[in-house]
Amino acid sequence: MELFLNLVLGFSKAAAATWIFIGTSWLNEKAIDYGSGNTTKYHSAGDNWNFPWTDDFTLCAWHYPHTAWEHPVFSRENGSTSNGWDFRYTSGNKYQFYSSGSGATRRIQVITNSTYSTGTWRHVCLVYSGNSSATGISVVIDGSSVALTTQFNTSSEDWAQSGINAYIGKWENLTTYIRAKVDEVTVWNDNLSTAEIGELISGGKPTNPQTTSMWVSKNLNYYRMGDLTDSTTTIVDRGATGGVNLTGTSIVSGDIVTSVP
Repeated sequence: MELFLNLVLGFSKAAAATWIFIGTSWLNEKAIDYGSGNTTKYHSAGDNWNFPWTDDFTLCAWHYPHTAWEHPVFSRENGSTSNGWDFRYTSGNKYQFYSSGSGATRRIQVITNSTYSTGTWRHVCLVYSGNSSATGISVVIDGSSVALTTQFNTSSEDWAQSGINAYIGKWENLTTYIRAKVDEVTVWNDNLSTAEIGELISGGKPTNPQTTSMWVSKNLNYYRMGDLTDSTTTIVDRGATGGVNLTGTSIVSGDIVTSVP
């Protein structure tokens, strides 16, 4: 009887240890802090994310703006010509999507009606339906679609641009850089519903996107932004499609922080 009890106890302890491991095998422990006075730091995704305006997609990130400083969270835009697209945080504390085909007068541009304060983590998503119009753009913040104002809907040209790079934290050919912390970045090949985006959040914190219902069929890229084997030079793409690592510029070890959402 004693032997039997010892065996049961041993199995119970082993099982408990296993469940503890499973429960903590995905942890969000690190983020990238580009700094409140950043003049050099950003990440490049290379010649990727060149979505045409007939293609639906979703871009999401946890974003913590330090100051009311205009900066792109995501961009694939030639800053010297203003051609391409970006999703930015403005100096007026709003989120804005900008796009242009061959000139700044031919553009699609929307901005949030509400302002969003600095010094706060929030989950922000740019969602686009692929209908070549401002009506196809939505912004989802902390799981809720927010009201937008259409500033321009005058383009008859695709915003896709060849020969430029995509970035987190800068525009191509400009020297304006992000002043914020960024964490848990995901890129999707579909215009996610608010219910699907809600799967990326639990209790105001990130969840593991690999456990979501849309992971296998819709995820392109996933960036932990400092966790696991990420380094100052490389943020590994852990997406379902994958293959697009982020390359850091001027990132130092102190920029990988434990202040996370």
